[in-house]
Amino acid sequence: MATIEIELARRALVLTADGERFAVPLSHVVGATADRQALAALAGRLRREAPPAMLTGALAVHTARTREGDWAFWEAQDLSHAVAIHLAGERVALLVVAVDDPRATAEAITAAIRGAAMPVRAVATRAQAGAAA
Repeated sequence: MATIEIELARRALVLTADGERFAVPLSHVVGATADRQALAALAGRLRREAPPAMLTGALAVHTARTREGDWAFWEAQDLSHAVAIHLAGERVALLVVAVDDPRATAEAITAAIRGAAMPVRAVATRAQAGAAA
């Protein structure tokens, strides 16, 4: 699997994987959680389908739909290292990625969408290849 980086810019949340970038305006980020029970419930709502056309390269491979019909991007095998990012006004409604510190990542994203001052690069994910924690 790809290494994914999350960057909190002044007005955007940017995911980068294998040179592909997916930027979301912070105004479209509804919230973030690292709660394992919430993540397990989200995983139970997914059904695997062909990837949508709006994402390319590494970001399209791991897409699915929720039972409600929303697109989800899931790049986390171990829920203890996952953070879920909920979006509105985007073709993808849910991003779930593995990070080194899920709680800090969720808190940084929550602070950013509330307008708190954040460093330009707040969090970075870990390599997924062979990552079994």
